[in-house]
Amino acid sequence: MQLELFSAKVLLFPAHRDRRLVKKKAHTLIVLGRERGEKNWFAFCRKLDKQMTKAGMSREKVLAEIDRLALAVRAEMYGQRSSSRPGGSAA
Repeated sequence: MQLELFSAKVLLFPAHRDRRLVKKKAHTLIVLGRERGEKNWFAFCRKLDKQMTKAGMSREKVLAEIDRLALAVRAEMYGQRSSSRPGGSAA
């Protein structure tokens, strides 16, 4: 009987908690502008979708993770925009 020493389950770190990823993606989207940023975002989400699906995540979990990441990136983008204005005001 041979033990399976090398079988392991890979757990994906929640992308929305990866501050470096969130900041980098927010910056990229701001720099690219709306049209190019949308294309970049959708391509990025398709890639994440494929990776998480291949890793065995359910469709519901994949969509929920992408939604959480989108919220984190959006919050970072608006935070960057408001902090770049004089006085830190978004208005």
